[in-house]
Amino acid sequence: LKGTGSRKDPSLSLNPIEDVSRTLATLAEQAVTRVKGGPPGPFSNLPRSDAQGAKASEDPVSIRTLRAQVLAQAGRDAAVRQDGLGRLMAELADALKGADLSKQIVSEIDRVLSRLAPLNETVNGADVENALRHSGLMLEVDLVRHPNDIPQDLKSALLSLRHALATPPGPRRTTGAVRPPPPYFGGPISGQPAYSQIPDPDVSTEARQQRLADAVDGALARIELEQIASLPQKESDPTVWRFETPVATPQGTTIAQCEIQREDHGHRTGASSLAIWRVRFALNLDPFGPIEAHLHLTGIHLGVALWVQKREAADILTAQASNLSGGLAGTGLEVAVAVYHGTPGAAPTPTGRLLDTAI
Repeated sequence: LKGTGSRKDPSLSLNPIEDVSRTLATLAEQAVTRVKGGPPGPFSNLPRSDAQGAKASEDPVSIRTLRAQVLAQAGRDAAVRQDGLGRLMAELADALKGADLSKQIVSEIDRVLSRLAPLNETVNGADVENALRHSGLMLEVDLVRHPNDIPQDLKSALLSLRHALATPPGPRRTTGAVRPPPPYFGGPISGQPAYSQIPDPDVSTEARQQRLADAVDGALARIELEQIASLPQKESDPTVWRFETPVATPQGTTIAQCEIQREDHGHRTGASSLAIWRVRFALNLDPFGPIEAHLHLTGIHLGVALWVQKREAADILTAQASNLSGGLAGTGLEVAVAVYHGTPGAAPTPTGRLLDTAI
């Protein structure tokens, strides 16, 4: 990253999400260029000058305003092109099966797939941490902290693959599988079922590469939205990490959407208090359907709430709740598990947030 590798930025905190909020807006374009010369990101069209940057660096209000403007523009651009990781995985598998691809592209596809290693039935805390670290959420932060080392995460791998494909963006999809709703700060989470739309195998190599490039664009836009959704909207907001990860199931690979939140009560007042951790994740699994889990940890007290949309699945999990409590109790925690039929309450969606301007 030009201009950041030779000095330490004193404004960077030890909180990775705070670092993202301070650096994403100004470093995203350099990050794209840094990772094998990828195509410019959505920030490249924004007017910027050295004088404007110098003024903003001296005025905290200007910094917040400029950052909000840049992130808002990035979010609008990404929302139009974003698509689920399920489509990306389907296109990657199809490309390896039948396309006459160069060795470089095949190598880049393998690299992406290595960053998409699905969670399985033996998932543990280390697996979740690894999924977070490789999700691409902290690419820009890692580039600032380690300017001489390219982070080996999903976003950097996708940028490298996109550069190798060397095809211009195609038109936005208006037909086919429904795209997952864009994430936003404080918004609901939802799991994506196994991708069922099989790519047409009877197309040319050029068409396959274009299709793959569009899927990569969609996945990159999706990661950018997750990054923006992880940024605090105001100083009092808790630290939040939002990301997605593949989950292997007998019916195929589903996509879990996860959110990890940490609240440090007493951090600003100096009072001694326990941190509160909240975790949400959502899956859509056959035959259970959509399931959302909320975990709340304070000290050794862990509360688990499972929201299940299908009545039959809710009855099955209710009958197994005691077994789940017993398994978690073995960790030394005081555990309470509750299963509910339906969906958790959520704040109303702000007017116009999900407006599709292409219709």
